[in-house]
Amino acid sequence: MQLKRILILGFFVVLVVLAVLLVVVSCVSPAKEHLRQGDEYVAQKLWDEAISKYSEAIEAVPDLAIAYYKRGRVYSELGRFGSAIADYDKAIVLAPRLAEAYNGRGYVYARQSQFDRAIADYDKAIELD
Repeated sequence: MQLKRILILGFFVVLVVLAVLLVVVSCVSPAKEHLRQGDEYVAQKLWDEAISKYSEAIEAVPDLAIAYYKRGRVYSELGRFGSAIADYDKAIVLAPRLAEAYNGRGYVYARQSQFDRAIADYDKAIELD
């Protein structure tokens, strides 16, 4: 009788884990599609559309560091440095080993003549790469 309970409980645990995985996968897939579309818009220099798609990826998966990095890159391209730094900061918080985010933020700091900060970020990017 005890073994039967353990088997039933184990079965339900497996079902719950599978259900959670299904939800996670279904959220990540649309986010990946938004990232892909954003990348296509970047290639065409359709900046506002790219920002929109990267924002949709973030809405789908709020802790998707690469989406913040990519949106920050577009903001940087547009000279919207405050927004770019905010996105790079968020990407770094979510993925502290994302060298590209440090590199992007360093570029923005350099453009703003904040050379000490730029050098620190470039050094970190080199260290991680």
